[in-house]
Amino acid sequence: LDLRTPIVSDQGLRRSHPFLVAEIADAHDINPADSVEDFDALIWPHLGRILGAAARALFMGLTGSLGATVPTGTARRHRQRTSRYCAAFTLAGEASLLPKGETDGPIGAASLARMLKLALNARPVLLTPTDCVDPLAAALQAYGVEADILTMAGGNDPTEARNQAARWIDALQPGAMVAIELKGAAPDGNLYYMTGRECVFDARLDQAFLVAGERGIPTVGVGDGGNEVGFGPYLSAVAKAHPNGAVIGSTVATDTLVVAAVSNWGCCGLEAMIAFLTGRPELMHSNAEAIAGLESCAAAGSVDGIYLIPAPMEAGQPAAIHIALMALMRHVVQNGLQTVKYALDVPKQTEAGRR
Repeated sequence: LDLRTPIVSDQGLRRSHPFLVAEIADAHDINPADSVEDFDALIWPHLGRILGAAARALFMGLTGSLGATVPTGTARRHRQRTSRYCAAFTLAGEASLLPKGETDGPIGAASLARMLKLALNARPVLLTPTDCVDPLAAALQAYGVEADILTMAGGNDPTEARNQAARWIDALQPGAMVAIELKGAAPDGNLYYMTGRECVFDARLDQAFLVAGERGIPTVGVGDGGNEVGFGPYLSAVAKAHPNGAVIGSTVATDTLVVAAVSNWGCCGLEAMIAFLTGRPELMHSNAEAIAGLESCAAAGSVDGIYLIPAPMEAGQPAAIHIALMALMRHVVQNGLQTVKYALDVPKQTEAGRR
């Protein structure tokens, strides 16, 4: 009986895993050439562990673990059943390690959808990869937003994705489209992580923005690393600024690009501008909503993009930074509205004085 197998807590499972910690370190290395060989040497035994766990769990389930080797005695049958449950826990633990995207993205989408709905009475429709539905739905619920979610499977052909996106756009006739932390095609047509590794299994939602550009639909890109939709016109700048920029830089353009240290924060900036233009700063999301959004997103399977753990963080930054940033933006919006009011009142007062 291996009592180490039923470790199912988020970070505990990762830290105790014989391969995962090293795999994360290699995958996160900004110089892929230095780590790709080490990563490949780890991934195959990791896959063997998963297949072995699946076979063991299946065998134990079919046989009732009667063949499990355990000490004899009055508790023998209990120990056999425990071995069966340990096998199931091991397999479930491996499955729970599969992330469902980053926390940077769903939070921004939910907060912006909320603001558009409250301030402009817009109908937000969200497009997301199939494996990211749960965190996005959790974020929407945390922000109190009801919105339609359309999904696209990962690893699909760009042409197929483009046709699917065209059908969506023709049916919905969107007034505008916003890409948030969405990878865009690099010069070779593929998608890449910041580290320079190719994203083989990502959904090609970037194709929707190529269709939107052809249809004359206003588009906005929100990104933080240069490999996202919107950075197309700035490909040379990305190549100079980022060690892997020449490889990962997105070629997909949008009408407007919002660059932020964290893409979620770029959405906070858009939210603040909408609050200013509509004169309704009270509609900006609250601290409680920000915390609930990050916590629910992580609980649904999203991971922090820096530490690669399911924690209520965004790009390595704790929720406290998000809250402080929103407090600053609320202050800026309120000051801006007061300044505008003063500028409009002065001519009126001057004219009244002349009379």
